[in-house]
Amino acid sequence: MLILHTADLHLTSKDPSRLKILEWIINKANEKGVHLLIIAGDLFESDTDSTILRTEVRNVLEKSRAKIFLLPGNHDAESYGPNYDYGQNVKQLINKPFEQLTFNNINIVAIPYQNTKFSECIMDLSGSIDILITHGTLYDLSILPILSKEDTKYMPIHPVEIENLARCVLLGHIHSTYIDLTYKKTKAIYSGAPIALSTKCRSPRKVALIDIDEKNCEIIPIEIDIAPYWQELDYFVFPGNEEIILNRLKQDIQNIYNKNIFPDIIINGYIEGSETEFKGEVNKITADLCKNFPNFSLNCNNIRSWDRLLKNPFVKRFVEKTSGLEDNLRMKILELISPHLNDIVKCRY
Repeated sequence: MLILHTADLHLTSKDPSRLKILEWIINKANEKGVHLLIIAGDLFESDTDSTILRTEVRNVLEKSRAKIFLLPGNHDAESYGPNYDYGQNVKQLINKPFEQLTFNNINIVAIPYQNTKFSECIMDLSGSIDILITHGTLYDLSILPILSKEDTKYMPIHPVEIENLARCVLLGHIHSTYIDLTYKKTKAIYSGAPIALSTKCRSPRKVALIDIDEKNCEIIPIEIDIAPYWQELDYFVFPGNEEIILNRLKQDIQNIYNKNIFPDIIINGYIEGSETEFKGEVNKITADLCKNFPNFSLNCNNIRSWDRLLKNPFVKRFVEKTSGLEDNLRMKILELISPHLNDIVKCRY
């Protein structure tokens, strides 16, 4: 059986373009001959959006030749039920704490988002499970750095709880990137949001194609070629290399040809002259970005002038001594020393 897995579209009436991504997913499922399309939570940004968009979404979902499973997430937990029509080919997986069913001889368990721990939801779960679908936060050390405080609030899942629980666990809730993990005989997949919902989405958007039978389970990520994502352009400026950084920024912008890229420009550090003038030069370089990119982000608020400090010979020598270091190391050194520079310049040598 072929399954296409996605989650976290966060459809909203405020951004009609997101519906085009859902249409792409439906078309891809039809193209691949998929038997089952799983949307593992947060199809909608809110329950209000589900009410506003239900007719449009139903019209899109009805174009699918595959059966569709919809699982409630934390954003659209109240958007499903017997009163809501998403089309004849759609099954709403709303039973709590879990729902167990068989589709094409594949045993499936669905655990909709609940305001509780995952461990409590699976207490009465038994039997052989091929596919488990749920929406929550997997507490794996390898992905904790990409999680936000917002992520960690919702239905915590610990690796030991899914280890050997099912052959494949299809998850929703983590937006930033596609994640593929293995716990003994269990494969765990976050497809990531198919839409770049924030600047944390810094890789191509994907869906997961699962080819599963009684013995084998193969998972293939498929890139959503129409979905933009963010690319970080990160710079550290220090006295003496201001012009170099400005030229590098200009060149990097010229090298971005992909209109599916959203530039996320971050400039930190210290300069010798005027903060206002330096930021003005940055704004000149980025002025045309809005013509070429539908979205971009610019943050150069952490630029600080060291004009007064550089009059002190000790500070000037210190800056020169660090000039041969890599930018990241130099940035850390200057950030550590900067709170103490006022005390240093008061000293006499």
